[in-house]
Amino acid sequence: MQITLLLESECIEAFDAIRKKYYPKHLNKNHAHITIIYKIDESQYDIIKEIKTLLSNYKSFFIDVDEVQCNNKGNQINIASIELQILHTTICELLGNAVFRKDKLPFLPHITIQNGVTNYKARRSTHAIATEIPKGPFKAIGAVCTYFQTTPKGQTKTILFQ
Repeated sequence: MQITLLLESECIEAFDAIRKKYYPKHLNKNHAHITIIYKIDESQYDIIKEIKTLLSNYKSFFIDVDEVQCNNKGNQINIASIELQILHTTICELLGNAVFRKDKLPFLPHITIQNGVTNYKARRSTHAIATEIPKGPFKAIGAVCTYFQTTPKGQTKTILFQ
């Protein structure tokens, strides 16, 4: 299972439009999103139940754009939010020893806007992407749990914050 942040629809639509513009079409299989937790073993039923309870009792909060960051293959919009950092840390604590290795790394919330391009193209796009970002702050209204190990794969459960 993967957990992503749910933003208000107008906000995510704006980020999606930017992603569609810069992400190579043949590689763009997802909507713009912010991953909170990359992977949870779906056999961890009790922990998943605790996480869902945590999420359903969580208060909505605001996030903001920190910067557009260029890497060797594309660009991402880095997100600034203490509340999001706390949420990630709290879920990792609930997972204990079941934390996936990627979720143990320092948490750098972001929206991938471009990937799979040359370094040259990525560097050329950074400024343009920065000028297209809508003005924040943006309201986080919930989380989406996407299941990959159960049938049907890709099934989602949306949990709204309070």
